[in-house]
Amino acid sequence: AAGATIAPALQASLEAAVAVFGNHPGNRALLLKACQLLSVLLAEPGAQQQLPVAVLWQAAQAVVAVSIQLIADVAASGADAAMTAAKAGSSVPNPPKLLNWFLSLLSLLLPCLGPQLRNQAQAEAFVHDLLANLVSKVLSSAELAPQEALVLKCVQLLPLLPMDPWLQNACLSSGAVHALALAYQRWKRSPAGSAATTSEAAFPKGIHVAVRGVFADNLELCVKAVEDTFVSDEFVCLEVLDQLRTMERRRRGTFRDLDKDHGIVGKALNLWGWHQRAVLEAQDPQTSPSREVLVKVAELLNAVILKLPPLVLLQRMKEFESSEVLQRLALSSIHGSAQLRLQLAVNYVDNGVVPAVIGCMQLLLQGVEGAAGALANPQSAGVEAAFGLLQDEALPADCWPYL
Repeated sequence: AAGATIAPALQASLEAAVAVFGNHPGNRALLLKACQLLSVLLAEPGAQQQLPVAVLWQAAQAVVAVSIQLIADVAASGADAAMTAAKAGSSVPNPPKLLNWFLSLLSLLLPCLGPQLRNQAQAEAFVHDLLANLVSKVLSSAELAPQEALVLKCVQLLPLLPMDPWLQNACLSSGAVHALALAYQRWKRSPAGSAATTSEAAFPKGIHVAVRGVFADNLELCVKAVEDTFVSDEFVCLEVLDQLRTMERRRRGTFRDLDKDHGIVGKALNLWGWHQRAVLEAQDPQTSPSREVLVKVAELLNAVILKLPPLVLLQRMKEFESSEVLQRLALSSIHGSAQLRLQLAVNYVDNGVVPAVIGCMQLLLQGVEGAAGALANPQSAGVEAAFGLLQDEALPADCWPYL
């Protein structure tokens, strides 16, 4: 009975606070009071279960709308001007403080709205505003980006979304993932990023969790990211490559699907090519982030090769017969797997393994033709240098162990 009495009072208070957002979007002092009231209401035990979802949905929409307007005001006036104006009248909160409250309120509202957010027809406009006009704008705002606590709250909103495929795609198409990557790179270049490790600092950990959630269990999105969208971004590439390995551990056959349906071998080789150039042009290749990408690409291709049926593996070796990277990785994988060697040896007359191996030998020998001790082929020289950076005994830099 007491709960039944409290619920209408909570609903009335919630509706009154939401009305403030709709009717007084420019009154920052009043918006702060309404935000504080809503936060207190939603923090009450059982309040979120007692309140109608429709009213909570309306509240989330209102908070996002006033947040977007506040960001636009800051961009128009500049952070310094807004802060100065706030100090002149002590009752008026400055934009970062008010936005902090808005983001805290959204962190209470979003977990209550799972069914609404999964409904693309109902939530598409709201999600676009949240991701493109709020999250992305805060992360890329020159005025607000230096506010690390504020940006972290913004980052922490993404894992609160139910990551259905359409929502994951929205994160990518809205620019939110791109903004996360830029925020991470900005942090890495900052004094805090130079002094701390990723495992210690809350900010990069929050970005890792957010990006990981966007790509979790979504093969199409992972392939799209490493194919073209984020091919040059080491941070996103590393997250996606880790996610692909995780998916194979969770569901056997993922790598075969990647090969059959998404052409992962060719896409991974393109990714290798981009980061091979980047690492060899770096001032210190050993510490270049692109070196880490090369290590992960080699691990992924090796794992994919070992999962392919023998005939399919030979088809890939033939398809990419001019790629010394793939031929080295294939030969290393075959050499390291007694089962694969046996499978290829059986019916060697008909399965095409002999022409494939001869093709490998010809490709590798072309790299050492010419003067003794000198690499005649510049492409082979680049591959050899890149394999040297892998520091993997199973993947030596010199071509002779493969021969």
